[in-house]
Amino acid sequence: MYKVICLLAFIAIAQAAVIPPLDLNSIPEEYRDLVPPEVTTFYNELTEEDKQILKEIASRHEEFQNEDQALEALKTKSEKLYNKAVELRNLVKGKIDALNPDAKEFVTGVIEKLKALRPKPGEKPNLEELRKQANEIVEKYKGLNDEAKESLKSNFPKITGIIQNEKFQNLAKSLLKPEGAAPAA
Repeated sequence: MYKVICLLAFIAIAQAAVIPPLDLNSIPEEYRDLVPPEVTTFYNELTEEDKQILKEIASRHEEFQNEDQALEALKTKSEKLYNKAVELRNLVKGKIDALNPDAKEFVTGVIEKLKALRPKPGEKPNLEELRKQANEIVEKYKGLNDEAKESLKSNFPKITGIIQNEKFQNLAKSLLKPEGAAPAA
């Protein structure tokens, strides 16, 4: 379950262009191809110094009211890293902007929900709240009209392919059910 939740959180964070200090190797191999190639390239090109800077900025995430403030803090530490982060952010925002209105509303809603779930420094994630939000996200996706689903598919084909995969849906149902609930049928 932790792997699925980490994956969902990583995807949302990557789509939001809030750059977390994450080791891509921590993502289970079967889920790595969900990570957009641009994000993989970004992380693979990071130096150890870049990773330290990102860890420092991420540890201060509560100080920033928005992405721009976080990016400005990054800029004071490394202009080169700031430029790479802005390039990645613009690429992701371009994909989001290309979505039809319903799909865009869905994606921005998911991003905001998952950002709000980020634990405070030193706290652990609230797994029950993560489960609840993940189930809501899956249900909201299922409720999208065909045009919105097609828009998501054309702009985020890997992620949409996984969401539509029956095996993934069954896994998500079993892993994301509330504790103590009967197994998914």
